[in-house]
Amino acid sequence: MRIPQVAAFIRGQEKAGNAVMMKSPPGVGKSDLVRQMCIEEEIECIDIRLSLLNPVDLRGIPFVIDGRVKWMTPEFIMDKGPCRFFLDEINVAPPATQAAAYQWVLDHRIGEWKMDREFHTTKLGNRRPKQTIVAAGNRATDQAFIHQMGAPLRNRFALVDVEPNFSDWKDWALNNRMHPHVIQFLAYTAKVGSGLDIDSKYGLLFFFDPAQHATTAFPTPRSWAMTSRFITESPEFAQNAEALAGMVGGAVATKFAAFVRIADKLPSADDVLAGNMNIKPPRADKDPGALYAFCGALTAALIREEDDNSRLEATQNVAAYCVHHWKHAAEFAVLCLKDFGRTAEYKKIYRKVILTDEWKSFTKTFGDLLEE
Repeated sequence: MRIPQVAAFIRGQEKAGNAVMMKSPPGVGKSDLVRQMCIEEEIECIDIRLSLLNPVDLRGIPFVIDGRVKWMTPEFIMDKGPCRFFLDEINVAPPATQAAAYQWVLDHRIGEWKMDREFHTTKLGNRRPKQTIVAAGNRATDQAFIHQMGAPLRNRFALVDVEPNFSDWKDWALNNRMHPHVIQFLAYTAKVGSGLDIDSKYGLLFFFDPAQHATTAFPTPRSWAMTSRFITESPEFAQNAEALAGMVGGAVATKFAAFVRIADKLPSADDVLAGNMNIKPPRADKDPGALYAFCGALTAALIREEDDNSRLEATQNVAAYCVHHWKHAAEFAVLCLKDFGRTAEYKKIYRKVILTDEWKSFTKTFGDLLEE
């Protein structure tokens, strides 16, 4: 199931009062999904790693009052408001610790302590118990050092498999200011193929082979986010395949570094945004990779404009540039502004943009592709 569908699945299961467990290969965004859902709903995400706990830690410390044993409930679950208890990497925990969670997952309690199961409505309008449980873990086939979950615990969860998807990831990447080189490199390889001898339906966004990657790095949405942060802070390493290999693997890093070398020689995107119509874009028939990089540079430049007024003017200029130069390479005109249209920055100005002559000319010229 794709990430947006998983979010809807979790909310539906929570409304029904059920706990959810996500399973997936490493690095596809399970943890980020749960945290983002909590941010959107303005509830707390309580991240609890059962692998760091002993079985007795969930119950707490015993003490005696009036000759009877009481239990001091752990602080990390006490006195919480509306939240998701996120049991990340649950199947890394030893079986005894997993077993200690049986009562918590099914009955929503640990000893005398009970979760707050009173229903409330979140900021997004979702009705849910105030406190719910979502768990996540990798699969045994992913070389994760996991313990097989017992059937009683598995049966207490609604299980869902999470799959990476480039389109979903791209929406996330654009709205989280991922480096444009990373976004457009993956867009380019998704379109034309990886160019490597690999069998992956996810392209270079995600490729993990237990035989090939027993001791080496491999590309995942998480490792591409690491790469983006690295080359943003240290751009001098963006063409250094050896420096990048430790995050996405040697073969992929070599291709990415070559892509960046091309991208760094492209015309200035900022000049296009300023209204210079004389800048010639790369030719699609000679170097499609450079053209993908150029489209990404234009999109990134629009996103980083300082304010809505300057962004509106820049969008008009880019629309006019696309009409002027790409009537016979419509795919790239649409790629550029369709990507921008997926961002929060575009949504702030779109009511004004669609009324401009430049945008009307753009939609008239490329309208068929825009509807796809």
